[in-house]
Amino acid sequence: MKPTITDRTQQAPFVLPADVRELKARAAELQGQLKKMVGNYTDPSVTSQVGTGPGSYPSIRTLPALGYYYLDLYRRAKTQETLYEFLTQQYELARVQEAKELPIVRVMDDGNLPGKKVSPVRSLIVGLSVFAALLLACTWVLGKHSWEQLSPHDGRRVLASEVSAEFRVLIGKIWRRRD
Repeated sequence: MKPTITDRTQQAPFVLPADVRELKARAAELQGQLKKMVGNYTDPSVTSQVGTGPGSYPSIRTLPALGYYYLDLYRRAKTQETLYEFLTQQYELARVQEAKELPIVRVMDDGNLPGKKVSPVRSLIVGLSVFAALLLACTWVLGKHSWEQLSPHDGRRVLASEVSAEFRVLIGKIWRRRD
């Protein structure tokens, strides 16, 4: 059985140089293990450094930063997952709604082009328009001639002049409001 330091200190009040070397080696070994566990601080966003080295575990100093980095990644993943679920649900509802809608108009047969062009007879329209214009012009000329033949004191002419005066005043008011 090898004597321990406590046994030797009780026997002799001094420590031998061999024991000092043994204790320094043990302290250096423990310091190395501690440094391996604690390590140097590395940024958790640099993924190439995390997971490298002996044991491929992060050091104790990087654990809080890794925790925040993990929480940020977890929050982003949950947000994207929720958004994906919402959009998928909306897409499914739109597909169901589209399937429910029936077309209002159904094409039974395709249309055929006519063999002969059918349209209103333009010459008939022009002829009727010319006849109507001549009829209106004649009516205007005869009406103006009979109006001039009336005396200025005739009741029909006085009534017509009063109505036209009121109409002009009304039109003037409308134009002034518009401007």
